[in-house]
Amino acid sequence: MVKKKQPALAEPSAEAKLYIGCLVEEFRQTLSGIKEGTDALRAEWRRELDARLEPLRIKLDVFVPMVEELVPAVKQLAADVNDLKLGQIRLEQGQSELRQDVAGLEQGQSELRQDVAGLKQGQLRLEQGQSELRQDVAGLKQGQLRLEQGQSELRQDVAGLKQGQLRLEQGQTVMQQQLRKLAGTADRHDSEIVKLTETRRLARRKTRSP
Repeated sequence: MVKKKQPALAEPSAEAKLYIGCLVEEFRQTLSGIKEGTDALRAEWRRELDARLEPLRIKLDVFVPMVEELVPAVKQLAADVNDLKLGQIRLEQGQSELRQDVAGLEQGQSELRQDVAGLKQGQLRLEQGQSELRQDVAGLKQGQLRLEQGQSELRQDVAGLKQGQLRLEQGQTVMQQQLRKLAGTADRHDSEIVKLTETRRLARRKTRSP
């Protein structure tokens, strides 16, 4: 089976990036607040414990009752410590999940950049192909112009040949007319010569007769 290519992830907008940054910053501030609260609670417990243990140092006769009073507080403290540990574990789990989400986001951004780079390469190839196509079209147009120029020159040559043929036919007609005129002139000259010869011959006969 041909594995379908997953669609490229859209690049997060500026608003999405700002929102994610705000969430991360708010989460960091929450963690900082939890840590500060934990430290303050521990300091308060220490102060309370010191305040409760101080009378024991001064008055040993009330040590046992105060210890008995502190047992529930210590148990509560242990429970609170356990809750804090659980909260810390959950916090670490949340941080781990957040790191995984950030890693996934970075991977998605990397894939998106790769897809964008591929799109840019495709666009460059498309522009290069369009440029080559425009060059081919320009070459075809130049060839067409040359063909049209050649056809125009050929038509001009044909027109020149036709004009030359007309002039030749006109020259032949004029020549034939001149030849006819010359032939008519020669015929007239021959007729006149014949008449003149006949006249001379008759004159000679008259001269010879007694």
